[in-house]
Amino acid sequence: MGSRCCGFWSWNLCHWTRDNSATFYQALHQLPAVGTHSPAETFFAADTARTIALEPGMTFACNLACCGEVYQTVKILIVSSVVPARGRGGGCLALYRHFVERQDFAVAACGHMLELADEVEAWIVSHGRVLHRLARTRLNRPMTNVRSLVQWQKLPSGLLQRARAWRPDVIFNVADHETSGWAWQLSRHLGVPLAVNFQDLFPLTTGTYLGQGLYPFLRDYHLDKFRFLNSNADAVFYTCEGMRDWFGGSPNGHVLYPLGAAPQAPAPAISVPTGGRPVRLTYAGNCYGAYGRMMLRLARHLEQHPGIQLSIFTMGNDWPEADVRSFQASGVFRGQLDFADLQHELQAADAFLTVMSFEPEWQLFNQTSFTTKWLDYAPFGKPVFVWGPADSSAARFARKHNCGAATISDSPEDLRQSVLSATADPSEWKKLSEASRSISQTILNPERIHGVLKRALERLCP
Repeated sequence: MGSRCCGFWSWNLCHWTRDNSATFYQALHQLPAVGTHSPAETFFAADTARTIALEPGMTFACNLACCGEVYQTVKILIVSSVVPARGRGGGCLALYRHFVERQDFAVAACGHMLELADEVEAWIVSHGRVLHRLARTRLNRPMTNVRSLVQWQKLPSGLLQRARAWRPDVIFNVADHETSGWAWQLSRHLGVPLAVNFQDLFPLTTGTYLGQGLYPFLRDYHLDKFRFLNSNADAVFYTCEGMRDWFGGSPNGHVLYPLGAAPQAPAPAISVPTGGRPVRLTYAGNCYGAYGRMMLRLARHLEQHPGIQLSIFTMGNDWPEADVRSFQASGVFRGQLDFADLQHELQAADAFLTVMSFEPEWQLFNQTSFTTKWLDYAPFGKPVFVWGPADSSAARFARKHNCGAATISDSPEDLRQSVLSATADPSEWKKLSEASRSISQTILNPERIHGVLKRALERLCP
């Protein structure tokens, strides 16, 4: 473990000069060792080393070992294709909120997409110059599938040595078919616990980067590897009850919903849209694949029926270009916003929408995934409308916690009528709004969710 110091000591404020640098280091090395760590390691551990630059003439707060009180910082090595980042989708954003916004752990990350990571020490694993060139050819798909098998047999060159030098306390993996084999091997070689986060059954979907290009005959192989991880990991996190139920649970398992943002302000007073204006219905989420097809059908349907003003915020889409231009011009397709700007749009909305596909091949994926944006919707205390099958995790969540209005038919007209019906009934609108506010303060409370992760990881390092 790394270590941090707390409290006060007579060196609380020092003026850093060339003249007293030797005195500072002498005092530092007179401090008692903490476990296997030297006093210098104790002081310069974790985020302290990132945030304090010792330069001549600089005044800084030392907060050296106070009264001998030192607490340990768990060192987490994230081995994953899903990395802590703010602008790369809900899974990356959840990791950013757990490991960067909240500095409970010392964190490093390794993988082959680390150029996308934000504010963490990153070890980019390169596939080599030749393979990078092949990735731009027709050989990319077979090469990707071969790599998905090799990662369970061989670690990239230098990764084990780098990990040994960093000395992690826990290996953390978001289960996928690109890095989970590395995470498993590292945990065995280093003799440290493995924590696995099942965010999605990525081999089942072509609607995300991690599902694209995987040969269908390899999907069962990788799902078996997921089951292996569930049985053998030291801590397991399921994104929802449906994911836990699919695996059958684990003695080391925890339901860990995606992590929403901490509320920036009190939820506004509950109000029902009035004055004959259209209801502002906002969707923020995936617009690729089956989800993209659903949202395009809905946009086309609402275009022909007044009463609801749909706004779609998404990182990208696979719509026909003509539809993108048309719905941009009408103000329906709004594209990607940074989180601060999106917060303003959510504040201006009357209600929110989350969707899950009715296409049969997406059934298992819908049952085991969870809509990340619900975590960001709920604190605003406005109605959430669910459009998805009855057995989807979103519809189940709405029923179980009585916190959303679910339309369980594939008809966009049925969804439209659900929204308009709630608008016409102030008591129903108020009930849905209060339910959102309540769920944001209880089961979807960010600090409660983060506490599940924090306690589980700390228990791995007594």
